[in-house]
Amino acid sequence: MKVLVLSNLVADSENKFFYNGCGWISSYINVLKQNNNINLALGLIGKNFNCNVNDGVLYYSIAEIRNTFLQKIQLFFGGDWKKIETNTWKIYESSIKRIVEDFKPDIIHVFGSENVYGLANLVTDVPVILHLQGILNPIFNAYLPPFYSWNILHGFINPKVFYNLKMTHIVWLRQCYREKFILSHTKYFLGRTEWDRRLVALFSPNAQYNVSWEFLRPVFYCSVTRNNPEKLIIVSIISSPHYKGFDNILKTADLLKKVTSVDFDWNVYGNVNPVYGEKITKIRHDNVNVFLQGIATEDTLKNALQNCTVYVHPSYIDNSPNSVCEAQILGCPVIANNVGGVSSLIKDGETGFLVPANDPFQTAYLILELFKNRFLNEKVGNNARQMALIRHNCSDIKSNIIRIYKDIVKKSKNY
Repeated sequence: MKVLVLSNLVADSENKFFYNGCGWISSYINVLKQNNNINLALGLIGKNFNCNVNDGVLYYSIAEIRNTFLQKIQLFFGGDWKKIETNTWKIYESSIKRIVEDFKPDIIHVFGSENVYGLANLVTDVPVILHLQGILNPIFNAYLPPFYSWNILHGFINPKVFYNLKMTHIVWLRQCYREKFILSHTKYFLGRTEWDRRLVALFSPNAQYNVSWEFLRPVFYCSVTRNNPEKLIIVSIISSPHYKGFDNILKTADLLKKVTSVDFDWNVYGNVNPVYGEKITKIRHDNVNVFLQGIATEDTLKNALQNCTVYVHPSYIDNSPNSVCEAQILGCPVIANNVGGVSSLIKDGETGFLVPANDPFQTAYLILELFKNRFLNEKVGNNARQMALIRHNCSDIKSNIIRIYKDIVKKSKNY
C-alpha cells in the first residue's frame, strides 16, 4: 500500500525532525517506515519544493508560503485577511497535487486540521484521512486565560511586541477560518478522544470517524523504576501560548507558599515566556519556587517524570496531551484541568485527578494530598501506568491503523 503522509513537521537535509523529534507524530511516521507492506512518502515543510529519497522513503519538501512585506502591512492595518488566506490555498493545492501525481498514493494521511494539507481533498480523488491533533477553533475560544485580553497584552511592552501580538491574532483568525473549511470538506477522520468525536460530528456530521491512539516516543516504553522523592517535586511540561496555563502554575505555587510550610520545587519544561503571566498575576516565578528548565530532550523529561511527586497539566484547553500520556506510562500520578479531551485519558480519582480549569485551590490541595499520602500516590500512578500500557500498545495501534487504511481504500474504490 502506498501511503502519503502530509505534516507540518520540519526536517533538515538529513530528514531529521526538529524540536526533539516532534513527539508522537514522528513516532507514528517511524512506525510506518518500518512496515514492509507500506510504501511511504512524506510531505514536509522546507524552503523550496523538492524531492529526495532516504532509506527507501520519498521525502517531498513543500515551500512554506509567507506573507510579503506589503501583505504584512495590509494585514496590520486591517486588510482583507480572508482574501490573502484563500489566495495562498491555490499555491499549496498546486504543490499537493504535484506530489500526488508523482507518488500516486492509495491513501493520504494528513496530520492536523490546523495546517493546509487538508486541502488535499480538493485536488484529488485519492482518499484523505485527517488525523486530529489540537482543534484550533475551540482552542482559540480558550486562548486567553482569565484577566487577559488582547488589548491588555498589546499595552504591555514595546511596538515590536505590539506588532507581533496583533499578527499572531490575525494568524489564528486565518487558521480557524481555514480549519472550518477543511473540516467541513473532509470525509475520513482519525481521532482518540470524546472531544474529537463530538467536534467531528459538529463540523462534518456525515464523515466517518475512526479511533486510533497515539504512539509515544520509544524511550517512554522502556522498563522504568519510579522514585517517589522525599521532597515535594512537581513537574509540568508546557509551551508558550497563554492557554497552556503558565498563570495557573504561578497561582497554584503562590498558594502552596502561603498555606503550607512544605518545601517544594516546581520544574517547568518547555519554551515558556514568563513575562505576561507574571505581569498579570503579579507573581514572579522565582519567588514561588517555579524553575524554568527550557526545552528538554526526551531523556531529560523521562528522568524528571520518573523522579517527581506529581505531574501537573495546567492547560485551559487541550486534546490528548502527550506529556500526560508519558507521565502516566511512567507511573507518575497526574493532576490535569478537565478540558477538551483530557477526560478521555484520566478516570478521576483512579488513574489521575481532574480539576476545573483555573482552579489553583483544588490543584494545590491534590498536590499536597499526593505528597503526604504515598500509598495514594503510588496506587494512582500504578493504575495510570497499567491503563497507558494498554492504550499505547504499539502492536495494537499498528494493526488498527493498517485496518483503517485498508477499509478506507476499499470503500473509496467501491464508490
